[in-house]
Amino acid sequence: MDSSLSTNEQFKEGFNKYVREYCGGAYNSYTLDSKKRDRVLQCLKNSKNESSARFRFWVRSKNFRIFQSADGQEILAMPPKPGDPDDTLFRRVAVIGEFFDIIYAAHSENGHVGQAQTFRAIKAMYALVPRTIIIKFIEMCPVCSKSQMLTMKKKMINERNNSAIISCDQLAGDQTAFSIQKRDANEMDNGNESFDNELTDDTSHTPLSASSSAQEVTNALNEILSGKLGDSSDMETSAVPIEHVTTEAGQNNMLFSCHLCKEVFTRKKTLQQHIQNHQDYRPSVPLQRTSMSSKRRKLNIGFSSPFAGKQRRGGVARKKVIIDIDSGPMAAQAIMLAASRPDIDLMAINCVVGRVSVLNACENALRVLKACGRDDVAVCRGAEKSLMGLMGKESNLPGAAWSQKVEGQVQAEHSVSSLIRHVNEYPGEITLICMGPLTNLALALRLDPFAASHLKDIYIVGGNIEGQGDLSACAEHNFLFDPEAAHIVFQEVQNAYVLPFEIGQRHSIPFEHFVTCLNVGSEKSSFLIESMTQEELQLYTGGVVAPEVFAVAIVIDSTIILEKENVYSTVELKGEYSRGLMIVDKRGLLAKDPNVNVIKNLDLGKTQGLFASIFTSPDVESSPPCSSASDTSLRDSSIYRELKLPNS
Repeated sequence: MDSSLSTNEQFKEGFNKYVREYCGGAYNSYTLDSKKRDRVLQCLKNSKNESSARFRFWVRSKNFRIFQSADGQEILAMPPKPGDPDDTLFRRVAVIGEFFDIIYAAHSENGHVGQAQTFRAIKAMYALVPRTIIIKFIEMCPVCSKSQMLTMKKKMINERNNSAIISCDQLAGDQTAFSIQKRDANEMDNGNESFDNELTDDTSHTPLSASSSAQEVTNALNEILSGKLGDSSDMETSAVPIEHVTTEAGQNNMLFSCHLCKEVFTRKKTLQQHIQNHQDYRPSVPLQRTSMSSKRRKLNIGFSSPFAGKQRRGGVARKKVIIDIDSGPMAAQAIMLAASRPDIDLMAINCVVGRVSVLNACENALRVLKACGRDDVAVCRGAEKSLMGLMGKESNLPGAAWSQKVEGQVQAEHSVSSLIRHVNEYPGEITLICMGPLTNLALALRLDPFAASHLKDIYIVGGNIEGQGDLSACAEHNFLFDPEAAHIVFQEVQNAYVLPFEIGQRHSIPFEHFVTCLNVGSEKSSFLIESMTQEELQLYTGGVVAPEVFAVAIVIDSTIILEKENVYSTVELKGEYSRGLMIVDKRGLLAKDPNVNVIKNLDLGKTQGLFASIFTSPDVESSPPCSSASDTSLRDSSIYRELKLPNS
C-alpha cells in the first residue's frame, strides 16, 4: 500500500513538473496559471486598469466571460464556438495547477480510457487544456505505462522469434516457406545430420524435393548466410520451417482494479464496462459520445458540412462579405445596399476611427442596420486611433438620423480578431470592403500574415492616382488619416481593387435619380433623408458622389468595372506636402511586381439600378429607377419639399 501511494505521489510530482516546464515555454500564451487568471478577471472588470494594450487585445480575442458559482465564486469561462452544433455550452477555463485533477478524473476514473476519449471528455467541460498535456499524462500513468511496456515486450518477442530474413529456399524458388533462426552451438549435436533431419516435411516425414539447379542455389545461399550470421562464437544458423517457430510470450499479465469496489480485471475494456455500469459511478468528467456530425466532419466524404452558414434564400449562392467602415451618409447607403441583397451574406461590420470616433461609428452602424431591419448583423469595435495615434472627432455626424436612439449591442470581440477568425474559418470565401482608413486591416495583417491570402477579394475605397486630394492638396482622406496603415496593406496584399478619389468624383449618381429613389417613403429612405443636412444636399445637386456604393455594387456585379489597370502602388509617408499620396508606378520604374488593380472606369447605369433596389419595399410601391420628368416637376415633388432645397 505504501509503495502504491509513493508511486502515485511520484507520478503526480513528475507530471506537475512537466506541466510547469511545458507551459512556461512556447505555450505560455495559451494556458493560464492562477496569477494570469486573476489578471484576466481584473481586465474584464475594468480594462482601463490594465496597462498592456497587447494583453487587453489578447483577452478580447479570447472572448472570456465571468460567471458566478452557487457559492459566489467568480469563474472564468469561454463561450461555445460559433457555428459548431456540438459546442453549445460555456466551458470553464482551467489553470495549470488543476491539470492533474482534471485529466485524472477524465482518464483514470473512467477506466483508463484512451487519449481521444479523454480529450473529448475534458474539451466538453474545460477550456485551454492542451492535448499534448493529456497525451503526456497517459504516457506517465503507472497503469497505462506498464500496459504499454508489456505490449511492446510481446511485440519484440514476436518479432525476434518470427524473423523477417528471407530463407534460401524462398530465394531458390521452393514453395515451402522457411525462416532463419539462431541456435546455440551446444544444441547442434550431430552437425550436418541434425541439419538434414530438420529439412523434412512435418506432415509426410519425407525429404523435401527440389530440382538440382534449385538445390545448388540453396546450398550456395546457405553458405553465404552461414558466413554472415555466424560471426558470434556461440551462435550458429539453421533453416527451419516457419510453422515450427513458436512465440514465447510473457506469463505476467496486467491486472486492472476498479477504484469504486476494488474488483480486479485482466482486461482494460472489461474494467471500463464495469465502471460505467457501476451503481456508484458518478464521474466528475464524464465521457462524451461521438455524434454523427463529428464523424461526418472527420470522414469528410461527400457529407454536408456541419458548419453550414445561414440558409440560402431561393437557392442563390451568397457571397460572404465583411465591411470595414468609419461612418457617413454614403457609407450608410452602402450598408443598406449590402444588407438588402439576397445574394450577399453580410457577416460583420467592422468599425474604425476616421471621420468620427470608433464608438460613434459603431452606434451609427447599429442605427443603419435598424433602419434596414438587419439586427442579426454583428457590429464590432475596431481601432480607436491611427497607427501614429491620430483620433477622430468626438462629435458625431450632424444629420438628425445620427442622434436617434441606439438599439442593439456592439460585439465584445475586436474587429481585428473578428476579421482574423472569419478568414480562417472561411478561407478563400470572404470579400472585404474597406470604406474607411485601413488601420484594422493593417493590424490584422501584422497579427496574421496569412490573412490576406485567405481573403477572396479586397476592395479599397480611397487613395488617388492623379495627385488630387479632398482634405489636403494631394491626398485623399482615408489614406491621409493613416498613411502607415495604407502602406502596410499595400506591402502585404496582392491584386487588391482600389477605387481612387478621382474616379469616384467622375462617376456620380444623378441628383434626379437620387431624389426619385428617396421618394418611396420607406423607413430606409426616411433615414437617408435625415442623415444629410441642407448644406450637404446643396453639394449633391450636381451629382451624388458615392464611391462606397460603387464598391458594394462591384461586389454584386463585377461587370460594372469597365476598365482597370494592374500596377504597383505604395503610399508616401515622409513628404511635407505629399504625405498620404498614393504612388502609382505606371511605367514600371520601381521594378516591382504589380500589387493592386486600379479601377478607372465604371458602368454608371448598372449602379443606378442597384442603388434603386435598396428602396424596394413590399409595403410601399417603389418608384422606377430613373425618372424622365423634367427638373421643374422634380422640384415640385414631395421629396424636394421635404429636403427644403434653396431652389424649391
